[in-house]
Amino acid sequence: FDTALYFSKGTRSHALDPKASAPKTVALARTLRLAVAISAQSAVLRSLTLPFATCMNHRTMASAPLSTSCLAPPPSLVAREHVSFWLPKESGPKFTPIYESVEGAEGGVFASLNAGAFALYVGGGAINKAFAVELEKAQHDVEGYEHMHRALYEAAVDAKHPPGTLVTWGDVFGGMLDGWAGLPDGVSGCSVVLSDLAYRFEREGTLAGTVFIDTFAPDSEPKSNANNKAMVYAIGPEASQADSLSDFLGGVQATGKNIIYAVTAQNAHAQEGGVKIEVLRVCLVSGGLFKHKDASKTDVARALMMGLSRGYEGGVSPRIEFAFDQESNDVPGS
Repeated sequence: FDTALYFSKGTRSHALDPKASAPKTVALARTLRLAVAISAQSAVLRSLTLPFATCMNHRTMASAPLSTSCLAPPPSLVAREHVSFWLPKESGPKFTPIYESVEGAEGGVFASLNAGAFALYVGGGAINKAFAVELEKAQHDVEGYEHMHRALYEAAVDAKHPPGTLVTWGDVFGGMLDGWAGLPDGVSGCSVVLSDLAYRFEREGTLAGTVFIDTFAPDSEPKSNANNKAMVYAIGPEASQADSLSDFLGGVQATGKNIIYAVTAQNAHAQEGGVKIEVLRVCLVSGGLFKHKDASKTDVARALMMGLSRGYEGGVSPRIEFAFDQESNDVPGS
């Protein structure tokens, strides 16, 4: 089973063109070629290749711990028109904006991924702080996000909702008279996908791999762009929680899988009146302060992309746009 993932320079749409044909008992995965656009100071795209060890049967592969040598199951097949990469122009911002202005939008209902915190707040530092700034400008009750996330997370856990399924605010609070009134200003809906990672990945009462989708109320969209409809809030693993490098990267991959599961489930239920997300801008998760010392940012990007591909469903999942991450020295420990 051979799958090739290509990102080519000079275009926003990049091919993920598979040529898959093999007996069930033959190797399920041999090579996955990832060309990841991560900038050095010269802003050059570099091609990366991630080899996968041969796994002789699907059950062994699916039950084995996630590692760089045998990741399971094999990735889904994603059409080229569903993947793009945000590249900086010679004049203009060198980092991908959280949301697009009306002038910069390419069209389609848009959501942006936030690398969230175990405490479930919006704010603090790095990209989480940037989200807080944008949401405050749009008159959101930013402090209310933490309370909303915590209430939904604990209710979903207490109700024993299974990991990997979308649980909405209405599912757990809709029967209450003031259930929807509990959402903070600027928010029209909140949902969560619980994680199935081991409990060593839990901190501050939250398990890494958990993903929230927060949809915005009308006239509360960031940058006054009506297409900016949601924030996808994902909690990635920390290196200190993992038993090994492969354990850490497996946690990143599981987070990527839940990210795409959450948005795909959101879209599947959009006909019931919810928001259908057509474009998801994806930043790097667990690639900064909490990255494993033996992993480069490109290692983390590989794992995240593999997770996204594992949960992708054509026709329901959104188009994926990868954010630009300027990196001066992409080596382990940097």
